[in-house]
Amino acid sequence: MKILLENWKRFLEEGEMNESSLSRIYQHIMEHDCVILTAYRGDPSDTSGCTDKALGLDMNNPERNKMLKDILMNDLGYGPTSVDGSYIEDFGTDVAKEVKEASFFVQNYDNNPDFLGIMADLGEKFCQDSILVIPKGGENCYLLGTNKADFPGYGKKMVVGDVKFGTEAEFMSRVGGRPFRTGE
Repeated sequence: MKILLENWKRFLEEGEMNESSLSRIYQHIMEHDCVILTAYRGDPSDTSGCTDKALGLDMNNPERNKMLKDILMNDLGYGPTSVDGSYIEDFGTDVAKEVKEASFFVQNYDNNPDFLGIMADLGEKFCQDSILVIPKGGENCYLLGTNKADFPGYGKKMVVGDVKFGTEAEFMSRVGGRPFRTGE
């Protein structure tokens, strides 16, 4: 029994379980269109850039994300994977700042042709500057603007490159502590 526990501890410490999570993300990306989105805002009460579809929530960020997860799971039937995201909010402006936030990786496991529209609507409902769209295969990923922020702009697509696994960058996500990102 002692050997079993020591092996299990080494398994966890060496990151093999984390690698498995990253491997699942990789598999989903190779097989389906995917997105990364969140309900977090730098200032959740600031609705100045929101569209008419925004929910106008008087909630803190964890409560907003809990509501988004509930919608994804219970209303839409998706199984979101929690990831830790990092990006620059209000990029290119005087108020730009790094934001770390709890995000969700969602795969279009049933190949629903309305998937991207549904995810974009959620971005609007939670007044997100954008959602990250990862096309099947992980190439030519792009940000899709979902509010009236200047960057990337409502309804605009900004190509951010291909998915890279195991390396850090200014814009990245982590699953089980292991990074993945888009770009060169």
